[in-house]
Amino acid sequence: MTRFVTVSLREVYETGIISVGRVQTPTLGLVVTRDREIRDFIPSLYFDLTATLALGGDRKITGRRVPKDSSPVDEHGHITDRDAAHKLAQPLEGADGTIASVAKKTRKAPPPLPYSLSKLQMAASKKYDITDTLVHVQKLYESAYVTYPRAGCEYIPEEHFTEAPKVVDAIRAGCPDMADMIHGVDLTRKSLAWDTSKISEHHAIIPTTRVPVEGALSDTERKIYGLICSRYVLQFLADYEYEETSVEFEANGELFKTTGRTVINLGWQGWDKQDEPDGHIKLEEKGENSGDGGDGETRDSDAPYGADAPDILPPVRQDEAGVVHAVVLEKTTRPPSPYTYHSLLASMNNIHLFVKDPQIRAKLKEVQGIGTEATQENIIGVLFKRGYLAKRKKQVVSTELGKLLIDLLSTGKASVMVNPDMTALWEVRPDRAMCEAA
Repeated sequence: MTRFVTVSLREVYETGIISVGRVQTPTLGLVVTRDREIRDFIPSLYFDLTATLALGGDRKITGRRVPKDSSPVDEHGHITDRDAAHKLAQPLEGADGTIASVAKKTRKAPPPLPYSLSKLQMAASKKYDITDTLVHVQKLYESAYVTYPRAGCEYIPEEHFTEAPKVVDAIRAGCPDMADMIHGVDLTRKSLAWDTSKISEHHAIIPTTRVPVEGALSDTERKIYGLICSRYVLQFLADYEYEETSVEFEANGELFKTTGRTVINLGWQGWDKQDEPDGHIKLEEKGENSGDGGDGETRDSDAPYGADAPDILPPVRQDEAGVVHAVVLEKTTRPPSPYTYHSLLASMNNIHLFVKDPQIRAKLKEVQGIGTEATQENIIGVLFKRGYLAKRKKQVVSTELGKLLIDLLSTGKASVMVNPDMTALWEVRPDRAMCEAA
C-alpha cells in the first residue's frame, strides 16, 4: 500500500515516501473527516422554549420545555419552526403554573483514578501542551521517581496501600506547592483505585518513595511528575458530595424541567477542579470528549437544566403554584470542534464511537482503542513528521497531502485502511480478523 500511494501521488508529491500504516492511516482519516465536516457544516436555526415560574417570596424556577411526541422538534429535541415556537409560547405568558414534582438525590463522586499512560498523555497535553509525554515519564521511571510508564491500567495493587504514608512523604518533599492539599489527606481512606483484581500486567503510574533532588528534573519532567503526584494524593481526599434537585412544573398543558446542584462537600474537587469524576467525562457519540461537541451537535453551556447544571434552586414544594413568563430563545447549531492533541488521543482510545456497523461497534466497546498506550503518541508524531498533519495553535488539522492520501485510499478495497473498523478488529483478534478480511 505504501508503494502504491507513493507511485500514485508522485505527480503531486515528487520526492519521498508516502506511508500507509494499520494505525496511522485510520488516525489520519479521523482528522481529515473532522476537517471536512467543519468545512461542509451548514448552520441552522433552532428555538428553545423556556419558562420561568414566579413563586412567592421572590422565588423563581426557570426550566426548558420537555418535548412531546407530537411536538415540532428535530432529533435533538429542538423546535425548528419559529412560528411554532411562538405559537407554543403565547398562551403560556401570564398563565398559572404548578410544581408537578420535586426530586432530591444526594450523590457522591469518588476521585478520578490514577493515570494510565494514555490518560497521562491527554492530561499533559491539555494542561501544558506537552506532546512527548512518554519520553519524559520514561526518564522519571529510569530515575526511580515513578513506576513503570507504559501502563494501560488505572488501578493499584492492594498490597501497595501500606506504602502510602512513605509515598505521600516523598510527594510532600518533592512537591512543596502541594503542602496544603496533602494536609487534608486521610491515609486510612481506601479509594476505588486499590483493586488488585483489575490489574493484568502493569498497574497505574504512581510516584515512588524516592524524592527528586533539587534541580534533578527538567521543567517538563517536573510538570508531569506533579500531575502523577496530584492524582495519587487525590485518592486520600474525601469524595465530592452534592445534592441534586430536579424540579418539573406544568402550565397550559406543557411540562418544563430544571435541575440544580448544591455542593455538600467539595472534597477532592476543591483541590483539582480541572478533573472530573471517572465516568463523568464521556465522548459524544459522534464527537470528542466533553466540551468538544460532535457532528453539528448543539452545546448549550447556558442551558437552564442538565445533569451537570451548577444552578442553586430555591426551596419549592410539590403542587405549589405561581405565574409563568415564557421566552423563545433563538439559537444556531455549531459545527464539531477541530481536533486537539488530547482529543485525538481520546478518539484513538474510544475508536468504537466511529464504527458504523452496530455489531462491530458493540464488540469494540471493550477494546482500549487502536494502537497501544506506548505507540499512540509516536504514531501521531509520525503523522506530523511526514506532513500529513499540522498544528494550528492547539488545533490538529490535516494538510493537503494528508487529504490526498485519504482520498486515494477511500475508494474500492483500499478503504479498509481508512476506516477504523478493520484495524480495531485486528486489535481484538488479529488472526481471525485477517482471515475474514482475506
